[in-house]
Amino acid sequence: MKRINSSILLILLFAGIFIAGPIAFVFAQTNPQSQSVDITATVPGCGDDLIEGIEQCDGADLGGATCISQGFTGGTLSCDASCNFDTSLCTSGGGGGVFHNECNTQKQCISVAGSGANQCQSDNDCKICDPHGDINKDGSIDITDFSILMYYWQDTPPSNPCADINKDGTVDLVDFSIMLYWWTG
Repeated sequence: MKRINSSILLILLFAGIFIAGPIAFVFAQTNPQSQSVDITATVPGCGDDLIEGIEQCDGADLGGATCISQGFTGGTLSCDASCNFDTSLCTSGGGGGVFHNECNTQKQCISVAGSGANQCQSDNDCKICDPHGDINKDGSIDITDFSILMYYWQDTPPSNPCADINKDGTVDLVDFSIMLYWWTG
């Protein structure tokens, strides 16, 4: 009978080694270690020198815009604290006998001498662009405005400034999204 007990003991010993050994190894390998990770995030917004969202500009980032691209004959374009173009140092003028149409203070289209910038075809062109997408300025946002937006799609700089609803210098998906939001109510 001693022999049977020895065999059982030997089997239990080997079983213990084969079962407990890997378990002990696993527990030894799962020693908790501390690690640290540094994360840097940038929150988009005005003042970070990067044009984002509906910003026309941001700090020194003018997105390639100049006084001339904004309809002036020259000068220095800058960006204000609200991330909108500051055209106070831009110049208009010229002469040379070249006539074009501009808007006067009463929002009427008039013919003036100059470089040909700030052109308007009718008094309607002198109305301020609607920030919601009424591109043809008829008081409603509809399929006509959508058609005009599609005509000027990807126009950089926009030939029709009212088609560039967010004033970022390109008629694109952002302008369409703004129009669609106000069109569908």
